[in-house]
Amino acid sequence: MSEKHAEKGVTVLAITRQARTSIQGFIDELQPTHPIVCESSDSMEAYGCNSYPSCFLVGPNGRILWSGNPAEFKDELVESTLAKTKILPTLPKSLSAHAKSLEKLKYGAVLTKVEADLKAARYVTDEDKTAATALQEWLSWYATSTFEGTDALVGKGEVYRAYLALCDVEDAFKGHPLSAQAKASIGKLKGDSAHALEIKAGQMLDAIRKELGDERDREKIAEALKPLLAKKYAETKAGRAAADLAAGGDGKEDAPKADAKDEKPSE
Repeated sequence: MSEKHAEKGVTVLAITRQARTSIQGFIDELQPTHPIVCESSDSMEAYGCNSYPSCFLVGPNGRILWSGNPAEFKDELVESTLAKTKILPTLPKSLSAHAKSLEKLKYGAVLTKVEADLKAARYVTDEDKTAATALQEWLSWYATSTFEGTDALVGKGEVYRAYLALCDVEDAFKGHPLSAQAKASIGKLKGDSAHALEIKAGQMLDAIRKELGDERDREKIAEALKPLLAKKYAETKAGRAAADLAAGGDGKEDAPKADAKDEKPSE
C-alpha cells in the first residue's frame, strides 16, 4: 500500500511502543518500505483504542475516517478517500518560506499572505501562481470541509468531536476570517443546552483520562469518574463512556470511529 499510493500523497506509518532492539529482527526479515516509529508516548491511549493491532485512516484535515483491525481494512477506503479529497501541494522554492508556518499549523497567517500576494499579482511565473492558488484552495478546503464535517458529526451525536474540530480551525486560522467563522460556529453549538452539556462532559472525561494516565486500579478509576456518573451527565456520550469504564469496560462509547464517506468531496 505504501508503494502503491505514495505518489498520491498517502503515508503509511507503523507505530509501536516496543524498543528498536525488540523489533529489529522483524524489520530485517520483512524489509518494510514504510516508516516504523518506536514511540515513548501512547498513541493507542490518545486514539481511544484498546485492541492490538489497530489501524487508522486519517484524512489530510486530521479527521479519523476509519478505525479497526488491520485485517478488516480495505484498499478501497484509500481509493475512495483520494477521489474526494485534497492533498497539500508541493511548494516551489518561491513559496518555501511558508513551510515552517504550515508545520506549526499557522494556517491563517499563510492563507492571509497567499491571498494578498495573489490579489496583488506578486507571483511572477505561472508555476508560482499555480502553486499559490493550489495552496490557497487547500487551506480553504481544510477549513470548509471541517465545517461541513462537524454538521455530520453533530447529526450522529458526536457533538464533542465536532466542538474539538471547530476549536482546531479557530486556533489554526487565527488572523483570518475563517477563524472567526469557527468561533461563531462554536458559539452556536454551545448555545444549544444539550450540546453544551455534551461538550462539558467531553472536557471532563478528557481531563479525567489525562489525570488517570496508565492507572489500572478499577477502584481508583471508578472514584475518578464519579463526577461524570452523576445523573446530569448520564445520557451524554462521555457519561455513557464513563459508566462503561467504571464498570470495567473499555469506554468505547467515546472512541472515535467514522466512515470515509464523511470526508468532504474536493469538488
